[in-house]
Amino acid sequence: MIAVLPAAGEGIRLRPITNKLPKAMVPVGGKPILLHHIENLKKIGVDTFCINLHYLPEAITDFFGNGAKFGVKIHYAYEKKLLGTAGLLNNFRSMLKSRFWFIASDSFLPNFDYEKMEEFHQAKKSILTIPMIERLDRLDCDFVEVDRNSKIVKIYPKPHQVRPPTNLDTCMDYLVEPEILFYLPNKGAFDFAHELIPKMIVKKLPVFGYKTNEFIEDIGTIERYQMIKDQFES
Repeated sequence: MIAVLPAAGEGIRLRPITNKLPKAMVPVGGKPILLHHIENLKKIGVDTFCINLHYLPEAITDFFGNGAKFGVKIHYAYEKKLLGTAGLLNNFRSMLKSRFWFIASDSFLPNFDYEKMEEFHQAKKSILTIPMIERLDRLDCDFVEVDRNSKIVKIYPKPHQVRPPTNLDTCMDYLVEPEILFYLPNKGAFDFAHELIPKMIVKKLPVFGYKTNEFIEDIGTIERYQMIKDQFES
């Protein structure tokens, strides 16, 4: 099985930590968050990883190489100009022939039950399944509304001037069927939350929200990063 791990981000809100490190290489528990993803996904049978690069790419390629020392295969694609969260899939289009995971490089989900989410995904016959967590303490999230069957019917991408009429925050840790590539332009920048998911909702495609209480947090700010370090390095 394949996982796409977007790793091109600069992590501007994490400076000065990211002055010399790409966001994906910020350490938690003595190892880069990207390595946490690879180790956790390897446990459920993921053996091939697709990683896009942009900011300080050598920090990632020098550490991981071709993946052999971690028991996996890694394929890289350097983006001179960022292609967005969905546009980056075009780097690996020829490889994405079956179901794959898409895990954001700033997500920290150390004990997530991937197999349980995949069971949900299969039962719903979903082509894109998105974990959802109730958030009451922030606005820098992409919120969604779902129907009684957990199908996503509306998305409210960040930024927000006022709180949307839902507390369901989407975590960018997706399970994806290759059919979504049909709804993706063949080139150029394209974003999941602002463009691809709204397009899929309009077409009434089976996009589902998987509600969970498991720990999923992003390290996107200094405050959250410190919270994660305090909780998982104590």
